[in-house]
Amino acid sequence: MKFKTLFELVTSKLKNETPAFLTYHNENHTTSVVKKAEYLAKKENIDSENLELIKIAALFHDTGFLFNSNSDGHEELSSNFAQDTLAIYGYSKENLLKIDDMIMATKIPQSPKNKFEEILCDADLFYLGTHEYPKNAKKLILEIRATGTTISDKLWLNRQIEFLKNHNYFTATAKQELQPLKNFHLKSLYEEYSKTL
Repeated sequence: MKFKTLFELVTSKLKNETPAFLTYHNENHTTSVVKKAEYLAKKENIDSENLELIKIAALFHDTGFLFNSNSDGHEELSSNFAQDTLAIYGYSKENLLKIDDMIMATKIPQSPKNKFEEILCDADLFYLGTHEYPKNAKKLILEIRATGTTISDKLWLNRQIEFLKNHNYFTATAKQELQPLKNFHLKSLYEEYSKTL
């Protein structure tokens, strides 16, 4: 019941308070990450108590954008908001620490130190290995440009190639189910980039 209440609280806040130019880091992304985190956690046989903590970390992981639309340091802001909110709902210090660690592990480059953190990291970038990748990449570049960064199509293509090349999934489920399509996307990006040379 606590999660349902928190889900409604956070998604409502994201829906109503996220700036419209944040075309990627918004309520839709958060809702998707919560679903993917639950999916991965169940596939990885996580117990129900820790499953709830993973879903909560997913729910709060990008709430920092509510306070600063610049992506730098949003994980810290997200974690602070989570800690303040969850303390009101009676979560223990131990569980608050787990949630903090999960949120901070999503900072690029991702740095998970345990299975829970690996699940959230893979959920956050789940789309890289799905047919949603091109659509989400487009949303992300629109958002980056809207926040004032000038970046050419060619440079963006190059950055996406480097990002996908250096990214690794951590859980066995993501490696098995998502890596093949991610490799296909990377190949397609290389082909597209070669046409610009």
